[in-house]
Amino acid sequence: MVTLDKITLGCDSKAPYLIKIDTQGAELEVLSGADKILEKTECIVLEVSLFHFMIGDPQIFDVIDFMKNKGFVVYDVISCLYRPLDNALAQLNISFVREDGMFRKDHRYCTRKQREEQNKRFKENM
Repeated sequence: MVTLDKITLGCDSKAPYLIKIDTQGAELEVLSGADKILEKTECIVLEVSLFHFMIGDPQIFDVIDFMKNKGFVVYDVISCLYRPLDNALAQLNISFVREDGMFRKDHRYCTRKQREEQNKRFKENM
C-alpha cells in the first residue's frame, strides 16, 4: 500500500488542492496517510455511508468527527444515494472544507441587499 502523501510527494502541482476519495469504506484509511497533502488542501469530497455496507466501514458521524479533527467541516451535500431495499438514504457525497480556509471566510447568511429582497418578498406573500 502507498499513502496519498507518498503518491503526491514529487508532484509539481500547485496548492490549494481538491481531493475526491471514493474507496468503498476505506476513505478514512486513505486520509490517515495524507497529513502533508491535507495541509495544502482546501476541499475534500468523500462518499459517506449511513449504514455499514462493508465490515468495519465508518458511518457518517465517524467521518464528520474524523474530518473535524483534521481541521475540515461539512460544506455541502453533492449527491445522495438511496438503497433499493427500503428507499432509505444510504450514502452521500459530501464536500468538506478547511474550517479556517477560503470557503469559510464569510459567515454571513446573505448581503444587505439580498436581505432586503427577502424581506420584500416575505411582505408581498403575507
